[in-house]
Amino acid sequence: MKTLILISTILISVMYQSTKACTIFTASNRQNVLVGNNEDNSPNLKTYLWVTPAKDTRHGFLTWGSFKKKPEGGINDKGLFWDAAAMPQAINIILDAHKVDFKGYFVEKALSECATVDEVVKLVSQYNLLWQEKAQVLVADASGDYAVIHANYIIRKADMNKSYFALTNFKTNCSKSAYCNRFQTAEKLLSEGQYSEESFKNILSKTAQNDIDNATLYSQICDLRNGTITLFQKNDFKHAKVLDIAEALQQGERTVEIKQLFPENLNENLKRIIEKQGVEKAIEAFEMLKNNPQIVFTENTLDEIGYSLLNNGNTEGAIKIFALNQQEFPNSEITNASLASAYSVYGDTKSAQRYFNKVLAINPLNTQATTFGNQKDGWVVFRIRGYDGAKKIALVGNFNQYQNDKNLFQKTENGDWECKIRLPKGVFYYKFLVEDNTWINDPANKVAYKPLNYWDSVVVVN
Repeated sequence: MKTLILISTILISVMYQSTKACTIFTASNRQNVLVGNNEDNSPNLKTYLWVTPAKDTRHGFLTWGSFKKKPEGGINDKGLFWDAAAMPQAINIILDAHKVDFKGYFVEKALSECATVDEVVKLVSQYNLLWQEKAQVLVADASGDYAVIHANYIIRKADMNKSYFALTNFKTNCSKSAYCNRFQTAEKLLSEGQYSEESFKNILSKTAQNDIDNATLYSQICDLRNGTITLFQKNDFKHAKVLDIAEALQQGERTVEIKQLFPENLNENLKRIIEKQGVEKAIEAFEMLKNNPQIVFTENTLDEIGYSLLNNGNTEGAIKIFALNQQEFPNSEITNASLASAYSVYGDTKSAQRYFNKVLAINPLNTQATTFGNQKDGWVVFRIRGYDGAKKIALVGNFNQYQNDKNLFQKTENGDWECKIRLPKGVFYYKFLVEDNTWINDPANKVAYKPLNYWDSVVVVN
C-alpha cells in the first residue's frame, strides 16, 4: 500500500504544475476608476511594500510583493497601476531585431516614466521584454483606460470594448481561453455594473484562495482617481488599512512589511510559543491574550494553528487547540467541524460523529461533515461548490491510482458538484482536477498530507 501511495504521488507531482494564482481586475464609470488585486502564493511568504519617492523627472511609486528585485506590481503618483499574473506555461518570445532587448524587470521603469496606459504601451513597444515569457501584465490609469501586455502582444481597452476587465492565469489572446473559476466569477460580477469599493471587496473575497499550497497573501483595491490603496491581509476582509499614496511618498524611501500595517495577530504569537514551549503553554498564553484589544482574534485564528499541528502529525495537540476553539465558539460550523475531523484522524469515531452531528444541526449541507461523517457502508460523498462554468471535475486519488477519468463529479439540482464513491476503511489521499488543467485541494477539507512536493487532501473512512 505504501509503495502504491508513493508511486501515485510521484505521478501526480509530475502532472500537477503549480501556478501561483492571481486575480486582477479593473472597472470604471463616471464616479470611480478602481483596480482589485488578489496576490496569491505560498502561505509562508513574507510580503512587503516598497516606497520610492519622485526624483528629478521620475514619478514616485509604490511597489509590492515578496522580492524587491521582482515586485509583483505597483502604482505611481499619477494613478498608473501595473500588476502581473503568471501563466502555467511560458510562451516563446518573438524577438524583433529592430527593438532593444530589455533584460531587467520592467515595472519600475514603467511606473517611474509613465503616467498613462498610452505612455506605457509606447514605452514597452520599444523593447523585447525578455523576462516576460510567462507573465501577462494588467496596466490601468486614472482615465479608466487599461491594457494587457505580454512580450508578444498587447490588448487594449478599445479591443475589448467594455468598461471592465479581469486577468487571471491563462493566455488572454487565445480564441478559446482555458477554464478559470476565478476569472468567470470576477467577469460575472463585473458585468453587473456595480463598481464601488464594496463591490470590489466582494469580488476579492469570492476569488481569494485558501489552498494549503497557494493562498491569498494580501488583497488591494486601488482608487486610481483619488490615489488610495485599501489593503487587506490573508482573506481577512473585515480589517482594512487605507494608504494615501501621496502621504506615503512624502515619508521617504523605505520598505514596509505588510503585516506591520495591521494589528498584531494572535496566531503568530501562539505559533512561536508552540514551537518553543509546546501546546499547553500556548493555551495558557491564549487565555491571557485573547481579550487584548490590540490583538486580532477570530475563530480562524486557532483553526489555522490546529490544522498546522494536525497536518504535521501532532494530532493530540491539534485536538486540544480545536477543543479550545470550540469552547470559544460553540455554535460555529468551523470549530465543530475541525474538532470532529481531528477526532476522525485520531480514530475516535464516536467523538468525531458527536461533533459532526453538531455541525449538521447548524448546517445540514456542511460539506466537511457530510464527507467525514455519516459514512454508511463505506460510501463517501465528495462535494464542491461554485465552478459553475466547468464542464468536468474529476476526483483523483490513491484509491483510483490517480486516474482522472474514473470518478467524475455530477452537477446536482442546487448547482453543487457531487461524487459518491465506496471506500474500504483506511486513510486516503486525493485532489480535484477541474477541466483537465487545474488541480485543487478539496476547498471544504483542510486535513492534508504532503508526501513529496505538494499537499493532498486527506479523508479517513472509519
